[in-house]
Amino acid sequence: MSRTVWIVCHDETPDNTVLGVFETQAEAEALADEIQDRFENGVIYFSWVVGTRYDGGTRQFVNQTGRRRTNRAGSR
Repeated sequence: MSRTVWIVCHDETPDNTVLGVFETQAEAEALADEIQDRFENGVIYFSWVVGTRYDGGTRQFVNQTGRRRTNRAGSR
């Protein structure tokens, strides 16, 4: 059984520092909403399957607030 986590990162530096890791999208989104204004480029959050070593691609979309999000390819 695989486990998925949600990771919140900022987009200010090349290494996209991790700001939090959560069990649910709602928790990740709550943190992103709370702190996005602290970073010029905002924050991103995405799902990740624990144990994954390589991601074959990502997709980006913009929600109604204009905050950029990235999800693993194929996830919703």
